[in-house]
Amino acid sequence: MLRNILKLFELDLRSLAATRILLGLFLFKDFIEIIPHIKMFYTRDGFIPLSEGFQTVFQNWSWSLLYMNDAPLFVYGFFFVYAILLLFFIFGYRTQCVTFLLWVFIVSIHNRNWMGLNSGDDLVRCSLLILTFLPLGAKYSVDEAFTNKKNINQSHNSIWNVTLFVQLAAMYITSALHKTDPAWNQDFSALARALQLDAFTTPLADIIKGFPSLLKAMTFITYYAEKYLIFLFFLGAISRVKNLTRWITIGTFVLIHLGIFIFMNVGNFPLYAIALWFAFMPGSFWKIITYSKHSKLNIYYDGHCRFCEKFVRILLTFLASRELHLYQAQSNKEVCELMEAHNSWVVREINGKTFYGFEAFQEVIKRSHFQFLYPLFNRSWVKRIGEKFYQIVSNNRPLLSKFSSFLQFSQKPNYQKNFITEFLAILIIILTVNWCWSVFPNNHSNEWANSLKKVSRWVHHYQYWNIFSPTPQKTNAWFFIKGVTDTGSQVDLTSKKPRAFTLKTSVNGIRESLENKSIRKTFMRILDDPHFTVRLGNYYCRKWNLQENHSSRLDKVEFYMGKELVIEPNNIREDGIELVNSVFCQ
Repeated sequence: MLRNILKLFELDLRSLAATRILLGLFLFKDFIEIIPHIKMFYTRDGFIPLSEGFQTVFQNWSWSLLYMNDAPLFVYGFFFVYAILLLFFIFGYRTQCVTFLLWVFIVSIHNRNWMGLNSGDDLVRCSLLILTFLPLGAKYSVDEAFTNKKNINQSHNSIWNVTLFVQLAAMYITSALHKTDPAWNQDFSALARALQLDAFTTPLADIIKGFPSLLKAMTFITYYAEKYLIFLFFLGAISRVKNLTRWITIGTFVLIHLGIFIFMNVGNFPLYAIALWFAFMPGSFWKIITYSKHSKLNIYYDGHCRFCEKFVRILLTFLASRELHLYQAQSNKEVCELMEAHNSWVVREINGKTFYGFEAFQEVIKRSHFQFLYPLFNRSWVKRIGEKFYQIVSNNRPLLSKFSSFLQFSQKPNYQKNFITEFLAILIIILTVNWCWSVFPNNHSNEWANSLKKVSRWVHHYQYWNIFSPTPQKTNAWFFIKGVTDTGSQVDLTSKKPRAFTLKTSVNGIRESLENKSIRKTFMRILDDPHFTVRLGNYYCRKWNLQENHSSRLDKVEFYMGKELVIEPNNIREDGIELVNSVFCQ
């Protein structure tokens, strides 16, 4: 019975690798967006130093590595290590350990500034703990390249597969059950209403607003897909339709999230969700991707050069083509002489045609998953740069061998199952279901459920899926922060571009100011608390007046909140702009 259930949730190792790479890239994108705001939100020079945070912001159950110190040097060092971990994660180096450390670092970042959290943060935090116990590094990774005992199977079965699926299922079903308003399940006007909220939309949303029938259809699909489509996955128990049900389920949800990403500015949530769905891609997807009409290549490297072996192993692992075969040049006398004569690796077709240097790299690309990049590498200026770079590498192989000495070959398999990890998987499933069920307003939890919620808090597996529920909010709210200098001039502290401080321009300008969704959400929460607006105002005063390139001194910082009431689609009432607080610079 258990074996049949696990078979239903079988995951292809290549799909798990795709999830790792995509999720890592999206996390790195989020990291790039955070960099300009590190000083403001995470150091003692910002507006919430640790001494203030422990008194007013941090929860008694929260923990964070950033609670240790808020000195700028420590904080920037923390984020530097975080960036290194992201790169290790993307390339699959020590993947299981790095995935767990990423979870620790992300929890630390979230707890240091929880005011900016959104649904995407909940999803990635909960998912990384689960992904720690899945073989993300079994394919397309440095781990695979340096594991002598290769994975014979292309698939993985474990209770953690079910745990990942339960996490996604809980997200969609809970979200649908929260959507109780007729705008979602009767007149299907929810998306039309949501797209009237300029603070949540992208410029492309202005185009689709003119197609009300299409928006109704999209609302219908979104609501019922969230509520019921996840159960289609279970039809995969019928082997004949297993791949079909996966394609329909994955394809529908990926398209929904692409639509959210294109038309709505809700952070990286849709990107994270797409990355996680890639884990369930059937093996047939990779058969289509890996198909090649090109002839096979034999790749020969210098067996006496440790760097050369490591490089070609990594290259072939990520290119992952059956058309590429690896050998030591010393195994073929003729090839060995060619290698020494050209001071280059040797790449040879079956018909005997031979390539060297960067040209050999081009031929390898042509027979890989990335063959679509071949026209780029075949450009004359790219070939010139590539050949020079190859010569530099070739002439410095001893130095590079020393530099890459930390990459060691291993005989150990990537992942092993045991009773403890399987028990932990079942616990995570229980915590996920219990939390999502207990957060409904009319649900009265018993003592056991409340105890499990406390466990969820401590392991940071809490999650909220009530965005735009029970109906999209009717108030379109945004903000801007105005500075007044000693010369009387006005500056917009939330935008890099000068603009007038009126209702109309502030609505349009919100898409240009603080494009990072988590930063914007943080500011919206700050404006609800006069204490924090004072601290933030003082921060802007210090930041402006300590910069020597400003010809004027900042005298005052004013916080404004703009509001519009969306009565129904295309019927908006302007409520105007409200001055929330004024802070005079000391």
